[in-house]
Amino acid sequence: MAQLTDQPPSARFARAGDYDPTTSMIERARAVDASVLADPAPLGLTALSLPLLALSLINIGAVKPTALPVFLTTALIFGGIAQFVVAMWEVRRGNTFGVVAFGTFGCFNLAVWYFFNFGLKEIPPADHAAALELFLGLWAIPAFILWVASFRTTLVVNLIFMLATMLFVVAAIGNGEGSETLVRISGWIGIALAAVAWYGCLSALTADTFERALLPNPHLGKQAGVAER
Repeated sequence: MAQLTDQPPSARFARAGDYDPTTSMIERARAVDASVLADPAPLGLTALSLPLLALSLINIGAVKPTALPVFLTTALIFGGIAQFVVAMWEVRRGNTFGVVAFGTFGCFNLAVWYFFNFGLKEIPPADHAAALELFLGLWAIPAFILWVASFRTTLVVNLIFMLATMLFVVAAIGNGEGSETLVRISGWIGIALAAVAWYGCLSALTADTFERALLPNPHLGKQAGVAER
């Protein structure tokens, strides 16, 4: 106890963000928030995975295309709304990358729901393939940007956005060219992406509930001490 009480106030309270004269008010507020707010990332990761798995099973031919409403429903409620809520949660935690990542894919799922329910009706049937190619191809741009930025995060996050970029590119070309082979490949990429995201979710949840890391998820481009902070 003597060692703890002999520490200066800045040393005792810096971890909680209560007091540190060398940091700004915003930095101290972020530190407090990070210490008391639950991590929304596991929810965002599983919300990413569930509708993606439903669509991927359709694309590889394991499920009939008549099951598309199952994908659209989960894309709206879980993939869209839930991920967007997670993005706003990340705003409160001061995590810019999380805001952009979950916000982007939350909006993607909302856009998919609108596109299939309303957008395609405004496009002549002969142009559906080209429209779908453009729609999917455009989303490859933010996925690629997030992949580049993710080289300063964790291996799981990096794999997620690498696979997401590949998925959008392959799916766009496959649907635009009418290639069943490429569509099936995009389905398998989607399944791999969902599996990696669920692994990240499980890794974060078990680390929280067991209070120690059970599943490895190494940081990239950072020293261990810096990554932990």
